[in-house]
Amino acid sequence: MSVTSAGSSSKTFKDETSSSELCDLLDSVRVTSPSEESEDSGSRSKLRNDSGCSYELENQARKVVSSSGHSTDSGHGSTEAEENVIYAYHFMIPSHLCGVLIGVKGATVRQIRAATKCEIDLVTSSYESRKTSSKKSNPEPQICILQGTRSGIERCLELIKDKFPADQYPEFSLKQINEPNPSDLIAASQEGLVVTLPPGQVTHVVLSAIVHTAHIFIQLLENPTYAHLPRLEQCMFNVYEKLPQVPTVPKPAIDSGLVCVFKDQDKYYRVQVVEFDVENGCCEVKFLDYGGFARVQTGDLIQIRQDFLNLPFQAVECYLSNVIPPLDCAEWPFESIVQLEELTRGKSISCREIGVSEESVPIVQLYTTDDKLETRLINKELVDIGAAQWIEHQ
Repeated sequence: MSVTSAGSSSKTFKDETSSSELCDLLDSVRVTSPSEESEDSGSRSKLRNDSGCSYELENQARKVVSSSGHSTDSGHGSTEAEENVIYAYHFMIPSHLCGVLIGVKGATVRQIRAATKCEIDLVTSSYESRKTSSKKSNPEPQICILQGTRSGIERCLELIKDKFPADQYPEFSLKQINEPNPSDLIAASQEGLVVTLPPGQVTHVVLSAIVHTAHIFIQLLENPTYAHLPRLEQCMFNVYEKLPQVPTVPKPAIDSGLVCVFKDQDKYYRVQVVEFDVENGCCEVKFLDYGGFARVQTGDLIQIRQDFLNLPFQAVECYLSNVIPPLDCAEWPFESIVQLEELTRGKSISCREIGVSEESVPIVQLYTTDDKLETRLINKELVDIGAAQWIEHQ
């Protein structure tokens, strides 16, 4: 159970649950204390994702090896800061040439590693480990992954190019396959669909996040896509956990509205950037499937794979109708948030949209049904126990 404070620098707390256990998901409500700051997890090296995407840090242009074997850049060379960053460079290699790259008993790869301090790995086109012990040859092209410093990768590419002269190996290419355009990343990550409430109808829901007493997020149990959320989360976990390091979002691509992934307590969440604090290197994000907000470091934002956007975002942001903070309170006290959670805990919850705000956020009436099948209007219950004041909407 958790609560979030809107607009605050807040850390998100959640029960340690398995994404595949639906019953646990139904019982968890995100809670963030308004007074607690998110922890700085520090910067992380960026490498790749399952589709081969890798990015450089802000304002650091990658040198590209030309056909002559010489690298091209601004001519200033690598800085000391750049040499402390680990990069990844991916290129395709025909399967029948993998043995040439590896060498007799791995001799060629060992020599290149020793000379460049780079890691060299060969994986299948789906980024699965090659089974070198298998006697069956794989005719599909393989992906060669180079991981190391900027200068190390440049030197590694030069040595590999020398090993494959163009006149002898015309089918061989060092073309990089993991360098997308940041603007493409933004466009591709804003195509997700959002679940919406059926206007005027009562529908069964899960209270998934509380920002404050009158600002909540719900999930729609009756929406046919809701049952697929655990499977999506398991797929994201399986994909990202198999990678040596997950691909972070480049700073030039970070902007309000960007959809990406954030990992918290061994679980991957689809999130959207709400506000980007460039000066402090952090941003506020909204959890798209559970609701709530958190302030996170930009280095913790992970690129989202296109097929992870196919499932509609499950969290529906809502305002409770007819309630304002209690008497003598300019803002909602934390006690009111606790009382809302207590009124809904363990109850069957339903809601009905009666209108929308100026920001097009649904305004709802929230109901609970107890074991005796008695239905109560939570909006009015909050007023009766002194956790809110009642007002009539114009």
